[in-house]
Amino acid sequence: MIPGYLRDAHCSLIVFDVTSRSSLNNAEAWLHLYNENKTGEGFTLLIGNKIDLSGQREVSEEEGKTKAKELGVIYYEVSAKTGVNLEELFSNIVEICTEKSLEGANFTLKPAKKDN
Repeated sequence: MIPGYLRDAHCSLIVFDVTSRSSLNNAEAWLHLYNENKTGEGFTLLIGNKIDLSGQREVSEEEGKTKAKELGVIYYEVSAKTGVNLEELFSNIVEICTEKSLEGANFTLKPAKKDN
């Protein structure tokens, strides 16, 4: 079922928990799944969540940035609980989609396809 959701996605947001190293370790598998199934010119953001729990961090900001660079994706850190960096994150997503559309990428919204 997941490949059907990824097929026409313009971007992927791979979110991991900064208090769980294993969640960062899974990011590469999710990126591979997205790249394997996308049909258009999508882009990816790696997002470290729960930065409000700084005393419980297992993944530093530097480690997150390094992993994003290795994977060739954009990196952000946010807190869904407190809202830190969320507005900036989503504004950046809109900006990137707009730029890609102006560059000729086909970012037209299509009705969802039903998998049989």
